[in-house]
Amino acid sequence: MTAPPVGESGRVGPGGAGGVLGLFPGLAASVPGMGRRWSSSAAANRTFDAFSASSGLDVRWLACDAPGEVLRLDRNREVATVATEMAAAAAYAEGGGRLDAVLGFSIGAYAALAGAGVISVEQIVAMIDAVLGGCLSLDGSFAMAAVIGLPHDLVEAECRRGGVEMAARLAAGQTLVAGPAREMDAFRAALEDKALRVVALDVRWPLHTSHMAPAARGLEAMRESLGALRAPAVPVYSLYHGSAIGSAREAWELLVGHLCHEQRLDVALSACRSAGLTRFVELGPGETLSRAARWMLRGASSASDAAAL
Repeated sequence: MTAPPVGESGRVGPGGAGGVLGLFPGLAASVPGMGRRWSSSAAANRTFDAFSASSGLDVRWLACDAPGEVLRLDRNREVATVATEMAAAAAYAEGGGRLDAVLGFSIGAYAALAGAGVISVEQIVAMIDAVLGGCLSLDGSFAMAAVIGLPHDLVEAECRRGGVEMAARLAAGQTLVAGPAREMDAFRAALEDKALRVVALDVRWPLHTSHMAPAARGLEAMRESLGALRAPAVPVYSLYHGSAIGSAREAWELLVGHLCHEQRLDVALSACRSAGLTRFVELGPGETLSRAARWMLRGASSASDAAAL
């Protein structure tokens, strides 16, 4: 198998100088059959098998063949999504592809850190279980939504800590918010005549807001039993603070901190470009991050299959 050429979501893009940034998307990118694209790769199948051994799930089936009603169960979806992203990275490397830095959005941070050699499959499954346990202890029901067509600052003006909060800043005019379900209903109504669209996301946890504090505490509580983390072999760009991390201590701060703090894709991608990372490949289902990167950094190459930052 040859490496997927660097390009949007791995599709063909022209050559050129510059480092290659690996993009690992979040949970909202997951869809039934998302792993089939890489199922012919021996390296990808070894990755699926490793996740199956650690989780007790049939991860290859979940990623490639499970129906939507089975995949969307919390643990199934989270394990299968990270496994698919790591399988994509394994297939990419198997074909000779290289990554000079990585960036993971939301749960994609696990795959990004694994791609940099920081954490193992066993550690990822343990952390997924710890965070999910914290989420299940949250009081009440929650929702997430994407606000399209309104500047970040105007969205932020409608938010409040402890209610609907900013969860991520993507491209200009693209914001994610999360909060209690009832307050989210009122929030959507308030923005109905201001935003182009407010789209409900198929995510039931208030990710990247202060509401996730119990999950962060659950992760902190398992730090000693988790085992040692390793220093990144390549830079890992944190969406928690937007810059690259270079140590195991910073990796742990990213893992805990990103649960409760807004994801700054805008800041992180700007830092990547400043560091000379001029091409990217999205490793995982969909093209969520590729599209955001193209829009945010649209002054670069506009060829349909190019991925110059």
